Amino acid sequence: MRLAMMPLAIVLLMTTGLRAAESSKALEIEAPNDWKGEKISLPPSFAPDMQLVGTESIRFAPGMFEADSESFFSYVFVFELAAKPELTQKALQREFLVYYRGLAEAVSKSRGVTVKAADFSFELKPADKADDKDSPRASGRKRYAGELEWIEPFATQKSQSLHLEIDTWNSAATKRSYLFAAVSPQKKTAAIWTTMRKLRTAYHLANKSGDSTTASSTPSRSYSIPTLDLSGQTHRQVVVDREQGQYLGHPTTVLLEDNKTMIVVYPKGHGRGAIVMKRSNDAGLTWSDRLPTPDSWATSREVPTIHRVVDPAGKKRLIMFSGLYPIRMAVSDDDGGHWSELDPIGRFGGIVTMGCVVELKTDAGHYMALFHDDGRFLRGGPKTIHGSPAGTASKFFVYKTLSHDGGLTWGEPDVIATHPTAHLCEPGEIRSPDGKQLAVLLRENARKHNSFVIFSNDEGRTWSEPRELPASLTGDRHTGRYAPDGRLFISFRDTTLVSPTKGDWVAWVGEYDDIVAGGEGQYRVRLMDNHKGADCAYPAVDILPDGTLVTTTYGHWVKDEKPYIVSVRLKLEELDELASTQKK
Repeated sequence: MRLAMMPLAIVLLMTTGLRAAESSKALEIEAPNDWKGEKISLPPSFAPDMQLVGTESIRFAPGMFEADSESFFSYVFVFELAAKPELTQKALQREFLVYYRGLAEAVSKSRGVTVKAADFSFELKPADKADDKDSPRASGRKRYAGELEWIEPFATQKSQSLHLEIDTWNSAATKRSYLFAAVSPQKKTAAIWTTMRKLRTAYHLANKSGDSTTASSTPSRSYSIPTLDLSGQTHRQVVVDREQGQYLGHPTTVLLEDNKTMIVVYPKGHGRGAIVMKRSNDAGLTWSDRLPTPDSWATSREVPTIHRVVDPAGKKRLIMFSGLYPIRMAVSDDDGGHWSELDPIGRFGGIVTMGCVVELKTDAGHYMALFHDDGRFLRGGPKTIHGSPAGTASKFFVYKTLSHDGGLTWGEPDVIATHPTAHLCEPGEIRSPDGKQLAVLLRENARKHNSFVIFSNDEGRTWSEPRELPASLTGDRHTGRYAPDGRLFISFRDTTLVSPTKGDWVAWVGEYDDIVAGGEGQYRVRLMDNHKGADCAYPAVDILPDGTLVTTTYGHWVKDEKPYIVSVRLKLEELDELASTQKK
């Protein structure tokens, strides 16, 4: 075996007499099987002048030592360290430079080559001030962005620029300091960075790094991350439907598997009214006329929501819900060509049904749908509200209902969240990058708190207690999708208690880890300027193969006129470019 192709720690054991290291749970990095790994003691014998004392755990990308690979010299590692010295920016800059100088010198010496390690340089900045996509973490974690200029000694013996993303935190439980780093010469937009960031998020979730799941109980009512403004960029906007003098609102969309066919449904009225359906055959660039719909769709009492489902036999269907009492559903077996009438799914009702439908990992065809109610519509009652039997408003509850046949039938609802003073509603689900956790973001309708979040680690069987989110994620009807690089784009109505874009249609860009950690995220985006209160933005979000995000909603986009339906199209790379030129 050629030396350059061997795992790094094996090479170093041969060349430098590297010491083996003990293991702990905090050193376990879950990664695919082809990401080989080793553990070594710190300081390593190739860099004895390092002041950090502890253990390093490394996982190498499959192409780590292959110069022509897209994952060449890409890897992640974690340090478990004595509490001192403190992991300041200055200390990290020194320690990493000592580490990589020693590594290059040791490997080069074993090959009979002399390298001028003194010429290496390492620049480190806090990630929110660097030309980097990621923001600093909250809840005791800091993030830095680094650039190392050195001679790669294993495969090429040539100059190389390495990009590093470094998280640091302390643990009160172990009385130790920790560091997680992702390293690659590839551009930050490359696929390998998406993979490494997913490994990092999974690591933090597994280890509760920096006590990240115990975010502040009294988060700020305002936010400090930048806000990008796209409201004047009309070239991004596509009018889906507009009718003079007619209120058009609250759309949801579904993008079919061909990544071209998109269907949108929405009511002629504020949260209720006859359901309108349109179709696009070019991923939302143009839209059909209003399509024929079954007669019962004209009787809809609430916001319609449309979803793709697949039954246990693999049959694909579209389903559409309409709420209040009882919840009704229509079904299409031919991708929206023909639809059934709206029929009750059971003897229960609710509001904004079903805001999200989650495919579960428990078995094929298993789904969980989420909605809320405030006591009026769950079981109906003697009153009549918006044409629906209704009871008396009381307390807000968030419910789940399960389907085991691909969404054709649904079980009795169960409560998953409530709060003594907050009015929790309009759940929006996001699955963690590793697929093991569900997060549900919740509107707070009492307008006393920020929005909330709950988590499930067992496919929705049990849930954490509701916890307030940062102000930067506070809003109504959160809908999120992952971009190709692993970041999240979440669209919602801005109801932050203190915000310059309050009442507008906005989006948040960050990582799933921010939601877990209570981090503010990377930046906010004002998508469009709403001209009447907060009457806008029940948003749909779809992601195209090229990374284009198509987000669609209603709003009062022209002052003193009725709301209408618009899509905004963007890529995160475009937002990053805008962010790099905009001062906070």
